[in-house]
Amino acid sequence: MTARLAAIVIALALPTLLRAADAPTIADRLVRITTTYQTQNPFQPWQYQPPATRIGYGLLVAPGEILTTEHVVRNHTHVELRRARTGDRITAEVRIADPRLNLALLTVSPPGALDQPAIDAADFLHVGDTVTVAQFDDADDLQLTGGTVTEMAVNALPDGPYSLLSCRLLMQINVDGEGAPVIHSNRIAGLVNSYQPSTRIATMVGAPFVARFLADAHTAPYAGPASAGFIWKPLVDPTKRAWLRIDDAQHGIQVISVLPGAPTELVLRPRDVILRWDDVALDDLGYYTDPDVGRVEF
Repeated sequence: MTARLAAIVIALALPTLLRAADAPTIADRLVRITTTYQTQNPFQPWQYQPPATRIGYGLLVAPGEILTTEHVVRNHTHVELRRARTGDRITAEVRIADPRLNLALLTVSPPGALDQPAIDAADFLHVGDTVTVAQFDDADDLQLTGGTVTEMAVNALPDGPYSLLSCRLLMQINVDGEGAPVIHSNRIAGLVNSYQPSTRIATMVGAPFVARFLADAHTAPYAGPASAGFIWKPLVDPTKRAWLRIDDAQHGIQVISVLPGAPTELVLRPRDVILRWDDVALDDLGYYTDPDVGRVEF
């Protein structure tokens, strides 16, 4: 190769190399979160339990903004962040925490303390997709763990009365903390909700909820997700079906009660039967066939 040709090749390659070097990596965005929290005594709510700590992960999604799970910062009194390979501790404030989505947005002031550009949410995942979970190893170095989406289902969120459409992931190695970010095609696909070491199964909040949460978090006042506003149960008892005059060709669920103040209070009554929801047929267990995730609870 001549000297002139080598110079041309280097000149063409240099912008690409600079962009790659300047692009933030997951290691630049991942933080470990230590939350000091205190809960009230359930039997004597005017008294508090002794303080305790909870450790999880967060991901820098915009300058000075960290996304984590609500459970990681629940009942917090103090929240600290630590980046990879450093002992520096940065105090963070909880801006919004939504237990219905198990998502929380933390802020750092000034943003320059943790300054990274905004990150995009991944597309909707499907069963069989491969993902990567980011966490720290024992030496506080970045550790990337591969996983595969095995199921999309409505699962209960940690330590709360809420359920959410979640992805189940079969992981290659153990995940050591809640809130660990799940990456797909270099974009955030969700956050780990829970992990079972015996089965290597993790559940995560999916990208559609992450994208909507981040959008709502920047729109005041924060509204959060909608609620159907009623309690229901499956309609499989033949005696009850006959009493409600539901024939064998009809399928649906029974309304048990309506939440006071909910808009549905103007429409629904206890013992009402819902056969279709958003013009989609329901079965007697409350499931329908979704075009993206298959059979799932409505």
